[in-house]
Amino acid sequence: MSWNLSRCDYAVQFGGASHVGSVRTNNEDAWTIDPRLGLFVVADGMGGHAAGEVAAGIAVDTVASSVQNRLAFEAFDAFLVAPTLEARAQVFAALGDTVKQAHQAVCEEADRHRRFRRMGCTVDVALLLGRQLFVVHVGDGRVYLARPTTFIQLTDDHTLKSSLIQGGVATPSQPPDMREALLNAVGRPGRLNSDEIYAELNPGDRILLCSDGIYGEIGDEAELSRLVSRGGPDEACVNLINAALARGGRDNATAIVIEMGAERVQRTASDGGLAARDHSFALHSPLLAGIGYELALKALKSAVEVQFEAGESLPRFGASDRVAYILLEGSVRTPEGWTLGPGAVLYPESLGGGGKGPALCEAQQRVRTLRIRSDDFREVCAADAHLAAALYERLARYLARMLA
Repeated sequence: MSWNLSRCDYAVQFGGASHVGSVRTNNEDAWTIDPRLGLFVVADGMGGHAAGEVAAGIAVDTVASSVQNRLAFEAFDAFLVAPTLEARAQVFAALGDTVKQAHQAVCEEADRHRRFRRMGCTVDVALLLGRQLFVVHVGDGRVYLARPTTFIQLTDDHTLKSSLIQGGVATPSQPPDMREALLNAVGRPGRLNSDEIYAELNPGDRILLCSDGIYGEIGDEAELSRLVSRGGPDEACVNLINAALARGGRDNATAIVIEMGAERVQRTASDGGLAARDHSFALHSPLLAGIGYELALKALKSAVEVQFEAGESLPRFGASDRVAYILLEGSVRTPEGWTLGPGAVLYPESLGGGGKGPALCEAQQRVRTLRIRSDDFREVCAADAHLAAALYERLARYLARMLA
């Protein structure tokens, strides 16, 4: 389906599909698309005896309805006029509030009906504003960004395994011997935690929102990338579900695929120099210094902006892989006691497939970074030999200076 989203100046195509799978008797996934808002939501229920189906349905309906209020619209429009960090925070606050309302609604329904106790669901909410993607994430559904040269997992699973990996206790290649216990979900008792992910999109980029019935069955990221990129978004969703079914279809499978097309309208909005400043810090980092603007932009296709609050540790692993960071704003303290500011590269050894241990950098105040997964870095390099030579040369020199 193609639609001109009201707050997006790009031609956008999208599709969505869901299947009960080959084993389950009911579909506990729920999803919705609101083309007027550029809103996309996927929820995966849990609880059994149709309770998961109820939780997912309540969550999706609550998000879709609660986002349509004056304060949210004002936040969205204000960002389009002046996409500053403050305006961006207001957009995330509006989206986060919809997820909190969904959490409350699911909890209240569980309290009213004994058979729905302990029900809950994962939720992924994606909003397009111009060429900007806002994602709010709870649970172990996933959001991916597919680009011509790389396939990026944007979200982290809120599972025990993922928590141990981020803490340096386990690695993706050495998973612990335990079930994938979900630590965070809409409707679960206690404080709800949600992740915020922001990305600038380019024509040709595709976004995949999916339940674990998709990525859990398909497994291989290269295969996910191939399926997401084949045909139109509707066809891509069908291909993903068919692939999950062919591999056993042991869970409900839901996918939404969004494709950014060519720009339709030129906005005159200014970002207050934020994008230019971020690029400047990235271009002066040891990884990209002197590489040239065009090659640097290609390298940054593998990067996703993430932020950390004061006192938080920056994990060596994220989104199922080793990661490095380019610091854009704020400062961090390294395990050795150094203080690093914008332009610094953290855990560069990750880009070469190395690095481990519990010693982590810590944010001294709120920091913004560009996160680069090791696998995405390799994919970008594999697509351009000249870029690969320049990046690996700088990486080797930087690591040598660190060792010295």
